[in-house]
Amino acid sequence: MSATKANSAAPATQGDYLKMMDRQVYTFGMEAMAKLSSSAILISGMSGVGVEIAKNVILSGVREVTIHDTQPATMMDLSSQFYLTPADVGKNRAAACFASLAELNQYVRVDQHTGELTADFLRRYKVVVLVDALQAEVERVSALCRANGVKFIMASAAGLFTRIFVDVGMTHEVTDPDGNPCITAVVTAVSQEHEGAVATLEDTHHGLETGDMVTFAQVEGMTELNALAPHPRSGSPAPRRSSSRRTRPT
Repeated sequence: MSATKANSAAPATQGDYLKMMDRQVYTFGMEAMAKLSSSAILISGMSGVGVEIAKNVILSGVREVTIHDTQPATMMDLSSQFYLTPADVGKNRAAACFASLAELNQYVRVDQHTGELTADFLRRYKVVVLVDALQAEVERVSALCRANGVKFIMASAAGLFTRIFVDVGMTHEVTDPDGNPCITAVVTAVSQEHEGAVATLEDTHHGLETGDMVTFAQVEGMTELNALAPHPRSGSPAPRRSSSRRTRPT
């Protein structure tokens, strides 16, 4: 069984979408946000952990999220699954919290699925998150995801103890060297030489180093900068000669 909350307010283009998700662009970076806006993610297991993951993923602005469960809600679920009520006990957990999750972000398509996780179904997604599943199911779904090139994440919690397993395949590239947030700076001027110099606010040290990857957003006047791919910073180490943003795409 499945159901869908249609994305009735979808923007016309990915560019329009990224403008509306401006805050996330500054948090994740343009490249990472572009990947999010084209991704479909399956989250299986609507326990307290699963619904928290689903909430955060939907709010982050991915293109499509499917929630999945085959288990009925119990009284124990009410202690951590914040979208369930006593009236939902006995109902499928995904079906019971579907409407609440679907309302979180009008730009994200939200589906629910209560059937079996087959290979044909799993290969529709870029990422599969399996929550609080039995070991046999973890191994089965993990093998199907690996065989079909789908990134796999397993998470579970038991009181004070938690575990997580991540399999992103053999070709996944990590470009973030230290996990620190991106640096942002306000651009005040751009020269028009062949190798233009970018100035930021006076008395503000941008913190960028030679070789850091830089992208531009919301530049007025020289708007073509906003469409540039990430470019390494070069030139003088003077603190006010910089660009608008260092990005570390994930």
